[in-house]
Amino acid sequence: MSITGFFALLGGLLVLAFVANRLAQRTRVPDVVVLILVGTLLGPVFRLVDAARFENVTRGFGTLALLLILFEGGLELDVRETLRHLGGGLVLSWSAYAVFIPSWRFWFVLSSLS
Repeated sequence: MSITGFFALLGGLLVLAFVANRLAQRTRVPDVVVLILVGTLLGPVFRLVDAARFENVTRGFGTLALLLILFEGGLELDVRETLRHLGGGLVLSWSAYAVFIPSWRFWFVLSSLS
C-alpha cells in the first residue's frame, strides 16, 4: 500500500472514530463497541474490506499508536512520584527477573521432570 493510501486509511479511521465517539455520547454505548461492530460488518460479514490487504499497514498503525500512547504518558508523568516509587519498582523487577527468568539449566531440569 502506498503512503497516500496509508494516510487515506488513517483519515478514514479518524473520521470513523469521531463519529463513533459522537454516537457513544448520545446512546451511552462505548465507542469501542461501535468500532468493533463496524469492523465486523465491513470485514467478515459483508466482505467489503479484505484484511489480508492491510497486513503490512498494521505495523505502521501499531507504531503510530505506540508513539501516541508513549507521548501522552510522557505528558502525564509526575517525575517526583516516579522517583518516589523507583526503589520499590527496581526491587520488584529484579526479584521477578530472578524468579521467572533463571538460567537455561533450571528450565532444562524442570522440563526433564515432566
